[in-house]
Amino acid sequence: MMDKNPDIKEYIIMLGFLLAMYVLCLIMPGFWLVFVLVMAATICAMGMSFGIRYSSLASGILLVLNFGIAMLLNMGAEAFAFSPAFIAAILGAIGALCFRAKFSLAKTTVLLSFTAGLCVILPLFLLNQFFVPNFLSNMNKELLSTLYQVINDMGKSAKLDVASVEQLKSQYLEIIENILPAIGIVFCAFIAFVFPFLSRSYCRKRGRTDFEYMTPFISVKADKLSAIVFMITVVMAFLTTDQLMVVFLNLVLICGAGMMICGFSVIAFYLQTRIKKWSVRLLLYIVILFIPSALFLLVLLGIIDAFADLRHIKDRGDMLE
Repeated sequence: MMDKNPDIKEYIIMLGFLLAMYVLCLIMPGFWLVFVLVMAATICAMGMSFGIRYSSLASGILLVLNFGIAMLLNMGAEAFAFSPAFIAAILGAIGALCFRAKFSLAKTTVLLSFTAGLCVILPLFLLNQFFVPNFLSNMNKELLSTLYQVINDMGKSAKLDVASVEQLKSQYLEIIENILPAIGIVFCAFIAFVFPFLSRSYCRKRGRTDFEYMTPFISVKADKLSAIVFMITVVMAFLTTDQLMVVFLNLVLICGAGMMICGFSVIAFYLQTRIKKWSVRLLLYIVILFIPSALFLLVLLGIIDAFADLRHIKDRGDMLE
C-alpha cells in the first residue's frame, strides 16, 4: 500500500506546501474554499504517492496544528474559523483511501460528499448545541445582513422604492431558505468532485500510472436514466405546490448540478482535442462560466449527451485522455 522506497525529501516538500496553504488560509480566510481544495488534494496525493500511512501522518499534523493554534490564541467558539483545515484533513485522508481501494468516480464522489457534509454539519451542530447556543442564529443574521445589503444596492441602482426593495428582500429570503438543502449538498459534492482530479494530476506528473482507472474529467457522462429523472423532477417542480414543490426544486438543483458537470465535460473534451495549451483552455472555461446563459446551456448539453453520446464514449471506452 506504499512505495518501497518513498522519497522522503519530496514528502517533506509536500508537507511544507500543505502547512504553507494552511497559513495562507488563516491570513486570507475569504479564499478558504480554494485552500480546502488544495490542502485536501495535497493530502490525497501523499496517500497515492507514498501510502496511507504518510497521508494519515500529514492529516494528523494538520489537525494537531489547527487545534494547537486555536487553543494558543484562546479563540474559544471562534476556533470554528479554523475548520477548513479539519475539512481538508478528513477529505484528503478519505480520498487517498478511495484511490487505494480503486473506487469508481461515482462511489468516490458520493462517499466524499457524505464525508464533506459531516465535516461541515457535525461541527456546526456540536458548536451550536454545547458551546455557543446562538451560534447558528448569529451566523444566519450575518448572512442575512450581507444579503440585504446586496439587495439594497440593487434597489438603488434600479431606482426602486422602499416597498419594492422590502418585497424583493422577502422573496430572496424565501428562495434561499427553500433551496438551502440543495446548496449544501451541491457544495459538498463540488469539493468531493474537484480535489481527486487535482491529486491525480500531481501523481501523473510524477510518473505514477497505477491510478489511471479513475474516470478522467473529459469522460464524465450521465446515463439515460439520470437524464430522465432530472427531466421528471423539472416537470414535477412546475406541477406541484407548497412543500412538494420545495422538495422537487431542491432535486432539480442537485440533479441539474450533475448535468451541468456532464455538459462541461463535453466542452472540455472538444477543447482538449483542439487546443493543446492548458492556459488557453482555462481562459475559455472562465469565459464560459461568466456567460449568463451558460449554466442552462451546459445542463442542456449534458442531457443531450446522455442520449446522443456526443463523444462516442461507448466506442472509445472509459479511458479517454
